Amino acid sequence: MELIYIWDATKETGYPLSSAYTITCNFDESKKNRIEIEKNSSYIPQFWGDNIFDTMAIVGENGSGKTLLLNRIIDIFAYLEGLSPYKELGDLFVIFIDKEKNFICYGTNIYESISHNLPDSKWKFINISNPSFEKLEKYRIVYSTNALSLYDYSYKKYGKIYDASIGALIRHDFKLNNEMDYTIGQSEVYNYFFTEDEKILSFRYSDDYKKILEKCTENTFPDLQYIDIGIVNYIENQNKLFDKLDKSNKKNSKLENSNLRNITKTIITKYENRWITHLILNIIINFIRSLCFEQTSGENKENECIHVSNILKDYEKISSTKADIFEMALEILQRLNSSPNPKNSYPVTYEHCRDFIIWIKNNKEIFSNVGADSFAYTICFFLDNLEEDFIINFIEHYKNTAFPFLYINYSFNISSGEFAFLSLFTNLWYYTNKNKNDDGYRNLLLVLDEADMLLHPRWQQQYISRLTQFISYITDKNISVQILVATHSPILLSDFPEENVLYLKNKKVIEKSNKTFGCNIYKMFMDSFFLNENGMIGEFAYNKIEALSRKLLNKNEILTETDRKIIQYIGDDIIQKQLLRLNEKKESRKTQTYRTSDKSSIENTINWLKKQCLQTENIIRQLEKLKDDKDSDN
Repeated sequence: MELIYIWDATKETGYPLSSAYTITCNFDESKKNRIEIEKNSSYIPQFWGDNIFDTMAIVGENGSGKTLLLNRIIDIFAYLEGLSPYKELGDLFVIFIDKEKNFICYGTNIYESISHNLPDSKWKFINISNPSFEKLEKYRIVYSTNALSLYDYSYKKYGKIYDASIGALIRHDFKLNNEMDYTIGQSEVYNYFFTEDEKILSFRYSDDYKKILEKCTENTFPDLQYIDIGIVNYIENQNKLFDKLDKSNKKNSKLENSNLRNITKTIITKYENRWITHLILNIIINFIRSLCFEQTSGENKENECIHVSNILKDYEKISSTKADIFEMALEILQRLNSSPNPKNSYPVTYEHCRDFIIWIKNNKEIFSNVGADSFAYTICFFLDNLEEDFIINFIEHYKNTAFPFLYINYSFNISSGEFAFLSLFTNLWYYTNKNKNDDGYRNLLLVLDEADMLLHPRWQQQYISRLTQFISYITDKNISVQILVATHSPILLSDFPEENVLYLKNKKVIEKSNKTFGCNIYKMFMDSFFLNENGMIGEFAYNKIEALSRKLLNKNEILTETDRKIIQYIGDDIIQKQLLRLNEKKESRKTQTYRTSDKSSIENTINWLKKQCLQTENIIRQLEKLKDDKDSDN
């Protein structure tokens, strides 16, 4: 089923969410409620892609209710699925259409007897005021926004939804990792970027990434070429271990801090390669933490603590017999692992640590060649110079040894706009791959708020094209996708036919008839984004120009040196020349005398200036066309 309409009585407005049908609702005091549904003759199936049912743009000023509407839709879906914490959402109804062109209406009591212009066989009403109503199934939602919202951060969204908003990802990652003591410095932001970087890196090596990159030209999709991998100083991990020992009173188990300090200091002074040394020390410390601290209630790791303490005391015997840091680390790990308790859990295993250190040893030349010298905490990899599985293997080994302390961080050397653009596609890819074997859904609603935020205009031009292409080949062909995009960008809006644009003002839908598809962005700014007051210039500049106009039309005022400089600032040639002309006439006394009280003359000039802001582009275009015609005649 596809979503086509929502009537929300709390806002007393209806939201058409598909261009496939025109829906008119008539309500009056006598409760003679009626819905008129007509098929839109201009609707083009598969216009957006093979399995994309429709794509709608939601437009409005700040505070017009775009984000409020998107969150309301998410809440409504959770309620229809029977997964909402709310007992009711107010009076509303929601209309879907299925593959057989039957209309299914979920609504509250007052709309159960609503009349319509459809045969009964094509209309089914489900009363959601009845607690046992037939729940909505086979729908999934993906929600994404580049805006960091307190609402997204503070409140979990309910229902069958993957919330990829920045706020939700920060909250989810931090809550999960903090519960598992899986953080560095207890930083929500660090955890968010680490998790996103890890997903982006996996996406970068996927076939889907290669496909979309092949379709992009002129750098319209971020091509990850470099990755910086930084190692966290082992002392931070070691101190966290000591803090945990103090809190748990495990110092009574004879796991003395001084023993571990002596070992790590000796290793640091004995081996020069700082990057590899800190990496290996973090592996060893994480293994010790895994051995010595309970993961579930009921575990007792007192014996492990005593065993680890005894091994650390014998460190001098180990270091004197091993030639390099790799052999020494493997020997320490093997001795630490000599008496594990099969009843206890160890999230970082000896095998994982051993395999990682052996892998590092086998690839030590690669690390050295990219700058892992005696002074480096961070090394830079040029991804195209590596085998595809090198970074993937590195990350996999790292993940197996990163509990409970994250000791590596990544950086792709990309801008915030590139990161935002790439993060959207990564999370879509991540979601679809994670749910590839899920046969429980047939509809995907993709909700994108503030879609153009942080994006350069060139990427805004590519946004809808790349998005629809990407959705078409990463989603199963049996899944119908519907996309809702809230935007302030006229560039994005120029990709939408007028039937696919929903205008909001003061939390309600308003009617506007604008040809948006392929429209010039100057006209789009005026017609679709409510810029009908000051033309196409900023309000600050407009106020300065208006003040100059009033001064020029007042016989008792003259322009100052500052006024003349402001006129020289003006970038619109026609406005600038008109102000200069008025000033020249005034100074030469060739102009007529204006009375201060002659308000109509002043207002006429101001209105003229407003019109010039709108007409300049057309005048220049007409002059250029006239010139081209003359050239062709000659």
